[in-house]
Parts: sequence; C-alpha cells; structure tokens
Amino acid sequence: YNIVKPILVPEHAAEATHDHAFVEGFSLLAALTHGALFAVGMVVRLARTEGLRSIAPEGAVLRFTVGIVTNFAMAVLVIGGFCLAINAPSENATAGVGLQFMAQSVADFASKQLTFAVAILPQNRSHALACVLAGAVVGASVVAAGFLVEPSTVALEDIPAKLGSMRPFTLKQADALFYITPLACTAVGVAHPHDPSMFFDSLVRCFVILELTIMSGSFLMVVAGKTFGTRIQDMDKPHDFRSPWLLKEAAETSVALYIFACFAAWPLSLYRLGLPCALVDTLEETGDGVWFYAFKTAFGLLGADWYMYMKHRILHSRNFFAFHRSHHMFRDPTPFAGFAVHPVEAVVTFGPVLFAIFPWVGLCIPLHAPVLVFLAVLNLYLHCGYTIGLVEGILAPMFVNTSAFHNAHHFKTRTHFGEILWLWDWILCTGDHPYGWKERSPTRVLGATIASVK
Repeated sequence: YNIVKPILVPEHAAEATHDHAFVEGFSLLAALTHGALFAVGMVVRLARTEGLRSIAPEGAVLRFTVGIVTNFAMAVLVIGGFCLAINAPSENATAGVGLQFMAQSVADFASKQLTFAVAILPQNRSHALACVLAGAVVGASVVAAGFLVEPSTVALEDIPAKLGSMRPFTLKQADALFYITPLACTAVGVAHPHDPSMFFDSLVRCFVILELTIMSGSFLMVVAGKTFGTRIQDMDKPHDFRSPWLLKEAAETSVALYIFACFAAWPLSLYRLGLPCALVDTLEETGDGVWFYAFKTAFGLLGADWYMYMKHRILHSRNFFAFHRSHHMFRDPTPFAGFAVHPVEAVVTFGPVLFAIFPWVGLCIPLHAPVLVFLAVLNLYLHCGYTIGLVEGILAPMFVNTSAFHNAHHFKTRTHFGEILWLWDWILCTGDHPYGWKERSPTRVLGATIASVK
C-alpha cells in the first residue's frame, strides 16, 4: 500500500482533475465495486435458479457466499503479511503490529479515496454527472453479467444461450420508447452543471446543421448514384425520389440526428463556455504528436467499428430486434434512410460521443472533422442503392464498407453486419464482399427475421 499510495491517492486531489490521477483514482474506485456488483448478479442468478433451496445450508447461495468470504479472507491475510514484511522493524515484527498497520492502512486508504472522489465531484460537475451516468450503466451491466453466468462456469460462449432465454422486447414496447427516449435525452439537459441554456442552444444549432447537411447530402447522393452508378435494388419498384418510404426514412433519420445532437450538445456546450473538454482547436493542445494522434485516431476508429459490429449483431438477436426492425422495413433504402434508426438504437450508437467531455481524450477539431464528414458520406453511400465501380474498387480491398456489401445486409437481413468496415464480417465469416477479398469460409446466417418479432 505504501509503495503504490503516491500514485493512487494524489496529495492534491482537487487540483488533479485533468491529469492521470483523475483517471486512476476513479478507476480504482470502480475496481473496488466491480467484484461486489458481479457477486450480486451471481447471487440473484443462483436464488432465481434454486429458489428457497438456495438459502439452505447446502444451497448454492450459501456456498457461493462462503467462497467469496473465503477468498476475501485469503486476500486479507496476504495483504497483512505484505504490510508486516515491508513496514514492521524486525525487532517489532509481531502479528499484532502487522494487523494494526493493515487496519490503519485500509482505513487511511478508504478515507483518502472517498476524499478524492468528494474533492473532485464538486469541482467538475460535468465530470460528476458523466461518472454517475456511466457508473449506473456499467454497474447495471456488471450485475447483468453476474446474473447471466452459470454458477459452474464463466465461459463467454455460454452468454448467448443465456440471452436467448430472456424474454424479447416487443414492438409495443419499442413504439413506446420511440417517443420516450428523445424526451428523456432532452430533459437531461436541464441538469447541465454549468449553463443549461448553453446546452439547449448547442443542441438546436447542432441539430439544424446536421439536418441541413444530411438531407442535402442525401439528395446529392441520389443524384450521384443515378449519374455514375449501377442500380442494384429491385428494378420493378419505385426508388429514389419516387420511393413510397422516402418521407418515413427522412423523418426517422431526423429523430436519430436529434438524439445525436442531444449527446453532442454536452461537449459542444463545454467547448463554447471555454471549459475543459476533449474538443480543442490545435494539435498542440491535445498534447499528442502527429504520429501518435494518427495512431490514436486509427485505433479509435477500429475499436469504434468493433463496437458497432457487435452492437449490430446484438440488435439482430431475437431479444432486441424490435429496436432495429424499423430500419429493415426499408428493404430497398435510399440515402435518406442512412440514419433512420430507432431512438434506442441511436442512443446506443451515438452514446460514446459523451467521451468528448473528458479533456484527456484530446480531439483536434480541424483534424477530426474530415473524419466525421467521411463517415457521414460513407453511410449515405451504403444506403443509396447504387454501386459506383471506382468507389467499390478502392474501398472494398481496404475492408471499408460499400454499397454492394450493405445492400446485401438489407436484402438478406441476417448477414453482412459491418458498418464502417467489413473486416469483422470477413474474420467471423458473417458476410462476403463481391469486390473484396475471398471469403474464408461459408457465410454464417445469424439473428432474427422481420416476421419473427411481434
């Protein structure tokens, strides 16, 4: 404890907000609660499985609790021995001295950790709110993980089977959340710790800019597809500006863009108020060199795409397809359907935007904006219903998603899940690309169908 104390418990916690001590302190607090939350989920799982038998002398809950206490006792003994060995002088190296030192160290540790958290939260209310929201989500997910794991195993391959036993969300529930979610995302802005009016001003400005940009971009993408591309959708059905789904596509895209604006308003309002956040004007302000920033951006995109791929796979499961079904009602989509997703899916998709409130993320606006523009244009191209040979030939060999690949997803529904890249489909054998690398093995068909959700 004395060895690591200078790192984990900074002397001036209130002033350590924007350095690594902020991250380390809260990471340690999270680590201390992680095991307890997981254990709660395990206990609930065992109690649900065995009922009243679980609290009997030979019941699973009692056995599990005894195991936890035993492990904790062993950890205490190890820590006590470590404290005794490195701190007690040889002539006074008694068990009592070691235990006394250990008790004092634990009390001192707990006190300083709580002081650290209390000192930081009032000074940085935006961080406090983000930590509370993120902590609630992470805590719930850890409890859920403990609930889903069988008492006899923690194998990851067992988790899909446990998810499969859950009761799926219904279309009625999805329809209710379609209206509740945007209202909730808006109402949270009242709790802005610095200036709620700036939050709502940023929300409106961001939404208007997004709406004008995406709608005009969708129009131009239709024109580009008709001019330079080859139609790959059902030729017998009206398409482009004659599509009967056009207005519904545009309306649902607008709702999703509004959800994005609700999340983006948090870092944008901090930036406009001159408060610390990830958004900066120059590369120097990020503290990164050119090569490190390029690596950070590339690695971040790769991680984000893995997250999007897994999110897409989960939304195609029987339990959650009710939130993704509306997007697949557009079997022959136009660019106006590029962002036409259910508000709950929009929350899951755009929620990571909140990371931009943390200064240590470091996003240079002039360098990052072109990346966001490219991703937006790519998404419009994925839904345009045309293939442009030059674009397909350049992007597909680099594992970047294209219209040909994503159109197969809308046509087949249960394959081709990639959103930015089709790399994960190639690795996991869930989709092949006519312009890309040869498939590694036959494509696996996964997930629910439109007709299976009620």
